[in-house]
Amino acid sequence: MAPYSFLYWYIEAKWLIRCRFQNNRTALGEILSRDYTEVHFFQNEEEIITNLDNYKDYNHYKPEINIWISKEIDKKSHLLNSDDYEETLNQFYKYVSQFDYDGYYNLQY
Repeated sequence: MAPYSFLYWYIEAKWLIRCRFQNNRTALGEILSRDYTEVHFFQNEEEIITNLDNYKDYNHYKPEINIWISKEIDKKSHLLNSDDYEETLNQFYKYVSQFDYDGYYNLQY
């Protein structure tokens, strides 16, 4: 699951955020219940998602992020499992739903 910028959650999903997280929770539950599946979760990488210099637009990141993701997938360092995916989603939901979008914008400009 790719590290969309925090602007993705603000622009695309602010009013749908609960629905999107519920859909993710349902899908991940199904995927992780299957044998031979892996889910790599990069959405909660705060240093990446809050640095807009990492992105071409609000959800497409620069090639260096792709390279980093590839290396992390090889290391299996961001794997979710059926025991922790709900807590990971809950923590990330809380983060994006309480993020100070206006404060961040004011700091930048």
